[in-house]
Amino acid sequence: MKSDQEILETLKANKTSIRRKAVKKIAKEKLVHLGDALYDAFLEEIKDERTAETQEEMVIAFGILNYKKAKQELKKICNRNYLFNLLTTEAAQAYVRVSRKDLKDVKPVFELIEFGNYAVTSGALGAIARDRMMPSNKEIKRLFEFAKDLNLKEGYYGWERGVSDPRINLVIAASQWDLDLCKDFILHCKNTAVWKDKVNKDFNLIKACENSLLGKHSLKLIYY
Repeated sequence: MKSDQEILETLKANKTSIRRKAVKKIAKEKLVHLGDALYDAFLEEIKDERTAETQEEMVIAFGILNYKKAKQELKKICNRNYLFNLLTTEAAQAYVRVSRKDLKDVKPVFELIEFGNYAVTSGALGAIARDRMMPSNKEIKRLFEFAKDLNLKEGYYGWERGVSDPRINLVIAASQWDLDLCKDFILHCKNTAVWKDKVNKDFNLIKACENSLLGKHSLKLIYY
């Protein structure tokens, strides 16, 4: 097992691939006490657009560590509002994690989906599914109202780009919520689980709907 000092030295390595290993270790072992060092490294990393993969791992780590000092930097990434961008998606998910008060608090989610394109919206809704968040019934209805027809929104869904339906996040989260409240939304998603070509079915979304109707949390079906 590497010591903290060894991890910190690796975090300063010349090659971004080596730095990335240190970041993953910090996240995997939840080394919260190395959060400040990770944040300082991140501020240097974001100066180089070529190291996006390492930046993504850093952003993921901030969410796992609940490193709240990164909140404003994460929001800056979200505010760029790129349509298809994994760093943006991971930043949105991490932003929700470091901003919420507890797993009932979806205010950061609404803050992001109010303006967000596909990448931001997928990350924000992904935090709900991955962390099994428990909004109030009123907030659940509001989320369903927002997401009901996201599959029809330009750029949010399409076979040719490999873009998944962001509604799958709420379908999966709904497996942990009141079925009577969620059933209509889940069935609607199942009945409209067709790719943009209007021919091929989205079997991942269909399976997620079937699982959620049975109360099964099918997290592995999320693929963004």
